[in-house]
Formats: sequence, structure tokens, C-alpha cells
Amino acid sequence: LNKEDRSAFLKDLRLTEGSLSSLEKRKKKDEKKLAPSLKPNSFSKFSNKFFRETSEKLVPKFGEVSKDLKKANLKFLISTYISMILMATTLSFLGGLFIFVILLIFNLSNFIYAWIPFVLSGFTFTAFYLYPASEASSVQKKISQELPFATIHMAAISGSNIEPVKILKIISMSKEYKNIGFEIKKIIAQVDIYGYDLVTSLKNVSKKISNKRLSELFSGIATNIGTGGELKSYLEKKADNFLLDYKLERQKYSDLAGTFMDIYISILIAAPLILMMMFIVMNVAGLGLGGLSLTTLLFFSIIAIILINILFLVVLNFKQPKV
Repeated sequence: LNKEDRSAFLKDLRLTEGSLSSLEKRKKKDEKKLAPSLKPNSFSKFSNKFFRETSEKLVPKFGEVSKDLKKANLKFLISTYISMILMATTLSFLGGLFIFVILLIFNLSNFIYAWIPFVLSGFTFTAFYLYPASEASSVQKKISQELPFATIHMAAISGSNIEPVKILKIISMSKEYKNIGFEIKKIIAQVDIYGYDLVTSLKNVSKKISNKRLSELFSGIATNIGTGGELKSYLEKKADNFLLDYKLERQKYSDLAGTFMDIYISILIAAPLILMMMFIVMNVAGLGLGGLSLTTLLFFSIIAIILINILFLVVLNFKQPKV
């Protein structure tokens, strides 16, 4: 627009140059806030430049990975993710090859380390291949932890005779149920964007959810709405069942933690004390074990105790249910 048309246009809108510039600044701030979620992954873009054609040919062979990507709610096309696998594997192989060449420069006898590039690339490929399945399993556990409380929330809201779609929208906007909210947003998208009715949308989404309990809940809500049942009564019963399962899982963890405590006391408290007494006797008698000195045996014992402690912490952290 030229200056005259621009001023006339702003006059009709009752805007000034200052207010227009403030709107532009506000727009830029909003774009910056949205940018991290909207921008494509730089590594995925880089990978697609080199491996896009190859990855598209390999898509049929990665059927399980494709399913796991959807279950884990990872925002990658299967072809893009395959490109990332190929790129990461290639880079790790080149990195391993570089390490191998450096070792050869120092000493030709280091040729025995020729396995480094292959092991490193194999490990990278395996990690990328298994990551979607691991993430899908993690999402499933998080949904199970949120499910009792989200169902209780839905049952409470349904008591005010609000439309089922609005109930789902309220739950999806809650920050307390991020994983369930993500699945509910799929239902709302099918209703608002694609024009499906709520019953059809619930059934469509329930077929693709990794968590069986949430899938059953959505299917049950769809059946309840379709048959004209009382939604509040259904949600209250499901909430009671989910809450009972939640309490049982915590009870199982408490029992497991008690068992681990007994094992820990036996192996890492009582056993080291007995071992120290044995080392004291061996030191007085000037004895060794298998040709190893007492100092060496003590060093290996300390290392073993440290490793077993770390193993206990990892297992307990892995088994611990999140609040």
C-alpha cells in the first residue's frame, strides 16, 4: 500500500501507526512462543536431505516402529524417523571409524579395535529402533497413573448435565492430565475439524490407544452415549474400579520395596561386615586368595559393593510408580 491508501485504511479501522506497530510486536512475541513447537526438528530436516528416498522405500519393513510412533505420540512421520535412524547410524559409524584411525596412528597393533565402528553404529541403530516402543510403554504407564483421577474429574463434571463433548474439552485443557488430554484432543479434533459425531470419534481413537484401560473407557462412553445411558453413573463406577487398581499397584510396590529392603540388608550390610572380619583374620594370618593380595581383594570388594548399590537404585527407580 502507498502512504495515502495506508493512512486511509488505518483511519477506517480507527488505528494509528503506533497501535499498528504495537500489534506487530505482539504478533512477533506470539510467534516466538509458538516457534519451538511449530519448528521442525533440525536433525530430521538434515536427515531427510540425504536419506528421504531410501527411507520411503524402507517404510514397509518398519511397520512395528510406525505403530509405536503413533502410540508414543511422537511427532515424526515413519519415513522421517527412518531417515533419522540411518543418519544417526552413519554418523556413529564415521565417529567410530575416526577413533579407530586415531588408534592406528598411535600404534599399528591397535588394528584389533576394528570392531569399534560396527559396534558403535549397531548400538545406535538398536537404540533408535527401540526408542518408540520404550516411549510408548512410558506413555501407557503415565496414562494409567492419570486415569483414576481424570475419570473422577469427568464423573464430577457430568453431574452438572454438561454435554459430553464439553466434559472432554475441560479434561483436555487441564494441565494435570497431560497424556490423557493428548488422547482426548484427538477425539475433539475429529469432532470439530473432520465433522464426525462424538460416538464415532470415541470409537476411532479407542482403537489406536496403547493403554487398554483408557481404550475401554472411551469405548464404554461411546456405548453409553449411543444407548442413552446415564453417563455420570458409568463414570463413577469406572472411577471406583480404576482407583482400586491404582491402590493395588501401590500396595504391590510397597511389598516389593519391603522385599528389596530385606535383600539389601542381607547383601550390602551384613555380608560386607562378615567380609571385613574375614579380611582382618587373613591379614593377621598373612593369607591371600587366588594369588591376590589383601589390598587387591579389598579394592574389588568395594567396587562390587558400589556396583550392587547402583543396581539396587536403578531397579527401585524403574519399579517405582509415579505419583
